[in-house]
Amino acid sequence: MRSTHKILLLCSAACIWWCRPAQAQFGLDSLPPNIAQQPEWGPIGFNYVSAYYLPAYNIYYEVSERNFIVKEGNKWVKYQALPRKYARLDLYTTYKMVLQDGNKEPYRDNKKHRQEAPRSGTMSTQVPILDAVKFDDRYK
Repeated sequence: MRSTHKILLLCSAACIWWCRPAQAQFGLDSLPPNIAQQPEWGPIGFNYVSAYYLPAYNIYYEVSERNFIVKEGNKWVKYQALPRKYARLDLYTTYKMVLQDGNKEPYRDNKKHRQEAPRSGTMSTQVPILDAVKFDDRYK
């Protein structure tokens, strides 16, 4: 009878181990959620965002630092608010590419981001966090 219990216990342990949730390949499980830091104009559905890339304007927004990063000549410059020349930019409706790599200098991958960004005709509508407060408890 004891050997039956041991076999049953081993089978149960093996089943629990095999049925555990899969780990993300990108290492996002090791990054803490930052929903509370994401701006209200950011798109919903992401527990962690390191930065947004706005391909129509070639601008970044760094979530943890709450800075916009704008290219001026050959340099990338950080601003707490958008420069005046972007006054007509509507952050709620413009397409944002979500970056989740934890990179503190996302502009270093600008060439890659520009290539990966969807063309303006193929950009899907994104629901901003401000609107999600009505139906998604994570944002309340």
